[in-house]
Amino acid sequence: MNKLKVFTQATDSPDTFLVYWTNNLISPKGVIKTTVPENMDDKMIVAELRAIQYLLEERSVLGEHAIGNAHMHITVSLGAIKKLKLGRSDKAHLARYAEFLCTRFAGCQIEVDKDDRVFKDSAPEQTELMVTAPVPENVEMRGIGRVSVTRHVLERMAKRLPTDRAGDPAKAWKMLQRMASDPSVREVGRNSDVFTRLAFLKRGQAEGRYFLNPKMNMILVVADNARGKNLVTTYSANSRFFNMTAAA
Repeated sequence: MNKLKVFTQATDSPDTFLVYWTNNLISPKGVIKTTVPENMDDKMIVAELRAIQYLLEERSVLGEHAIGNAHMHITVSLGAIKKLKLGRSDKAHLARYAEFLCTRFAGCQIEVDKDDRVFKDSAPEQTELMVTAPVPENVEMRGIGRVSVTRHVLERMAKRLPTDRAGDPAKAWKMLQRMASDPSVREVGRNSDVFTRLAFLKRGQAEGRYFLNPKMNMILVVADNARGKNLVTTYSANSRFFNMTAAA
């Protein structure tokens, strides 16, 4: 089983926290001195979340290209993190910081444990981490590059899995990666009615761009907002979509 344990400790500075970590549960591996923006609420939670994401995705302490599954076990020191992953938290301002736990690592097991004995009397490796903004979870989409992914999209993908794999976040993530990056993916147009266009205009939004994976007969919808390019939904293709190149 792949295991990661973290424990976060406050410092004399209200914006700086020490996030201790180990991936063997016998001896500590390191401590991340994490600084959070001074105008942020729940700074300790932000520090622990960002440190976990850094360890998993940038340091790859549980392996290269790791995906959350039943064999991955993460022990956190703050109960709010488990609530955020399960979608049971009232701290909406932290949702984006926890997005990686709800998408790529949604299948991992999370436990809360405030026991810090393993980190006592040690002088582990120290790293510094500056938090500036949430780091989105991305997939590579053919013809457009990296697009961020939300819990909503992954949950829709999980529902499309065969019955024996339904609800498995790890398999849904892999399926989404394959669907988005397949060489057959191409941008297509959509015959939208006037009511659809008006609905987007009233919300001050652009309709988005449509990409077809012909092998799976699936449409992937990408929209731009302040966060950049976002994969907002996926659904089965129908006759309303057309080949833009051919139409031109």
